Amino acid sequence: MEGVTATYARLVRNLDSLLEVSKAMAAAIDLDPLLGIIQSKATEVMEAERGSIFILDEGAGTLWNRVSGGLAPGVVRVAVGTGIAGHVAKSGRPLNIPDAYADPRFNPEFDRQTGFRTRSVLCAPLFGHGGTLLGVIQVLNKAGGGAFTRDDEVLLEAFAAHAALALDRARL
Repeated sequence: MEGVTATYARLVRNLDSLLEVSKAMAAAIDLDPLLGIIQSKATEVMEAERGSIFILDEGAGTLWNRVSGGLAPGVVRVAVGTGIAGHVAKSGRPLNIPDAYADPRFNPEFDRQTGFRTRSVLCAPLFGHGGTLLGVIQVLNKAGGGAFTRDDEVLLEAFAAHAALALDRARL
């Protein structure tokens, strides 16, 4: 019975967070604060240490961090097809990596530069109207040192849909 209660409580918390993001989207005028809310809530609900939203710069063929926990915007730039976020942007499919250092797509250089230690990564594409790629959302390090689950993948895709809608609205 305890397991059912914990599962129910987690589902309610997840739905509350998505509702909070939806309300913020309805009220928000400025994109950056809204993306900050989406990133913050996704990181919190996913029980991750960090989260980022990367925006596609089509002309340059790169992704750049628009919103990142602890980093200034634009600090991180990766080529589409390079690294985990770049792979997700190119493939258009989510990626769940339980051990970042065991995955050849992972670039440990950023960890070396910042002193952060990436263990697990969950990343999903942001698709706008008509299936246009707008960027990716990524969370790092599931709390407790474990890997992200299939349920986490589904939830991150819900946050990705909200972020993409916000980006699409801002482009109008």
